Amino acid sequence: MSLLNTQDLFDNLRKYVEARIDLFKFETKESITEGIIATVRIVALLIFALFFFIFLSLALALLFNEWLDSSFAGFFVMAGFFLVMLLIAFALRDNATVKARIMAAMFKEEARKATLQNEVAAAE
Repeated sequence: MSLLNTQDLFDNLRKYVEARIDLFKFETKESITEGIIATVRIVALLIFALFFFIFLSLALALLFNEWLDSSFAGFFVMAGFFLVMLLIAFALRDNATVKARIMAAMFKEEARKATLQNEVAAAE
């Protein structure tokens, strides 16, 4: 009788380990899928934002052309604006405060999810 109980125990243990491995595979696939979906969303938003800023820049350049009564001065004004923005970004590239803000923004969602999971676990 003891041998049968031991065999059942090992069978149950094996089934448990297999179930945990399957659960790990499923959770991993789910995490990868969520990451891919988030990446696709971000890329799509960035593409639309890029088109928006390109057309906005062209419109502003044409508006400056009209105001300056020139056929090219508005494009120089916009180029100067983007040069100033580039110089500011270049100057702030190693700024610790900027890096900290970017990191905080990137991990804000993960921190919120972890807090919600902890709250759910505490409620159970």
